[in-house]
Amino acid sequence: MLENEYSQRVADRLKASGLSGDADAEREAGAQVMRETEQQIYRQLTDEVLALRLSENGSNHIA
Repeated sequence: MLENEYSQRVADRLKASGLSGDADAEREAGAQVMRETEQQIYRQLTDEVLALRLSENGSNHIA
């Protein structure tokens, strides 16, 4: 994730909850954004690996 995207997502989350400028809220929002980003990355990688495995297994059954 680009640094400015991370910062913007954290700022948006803080603004939506009325906690802009609260250091504790910023730390928590940052951790939440990072967890969400990690989940998105892991999901994408999992999908790619499963698709690769499926195509490998499918090609073995055709021959």
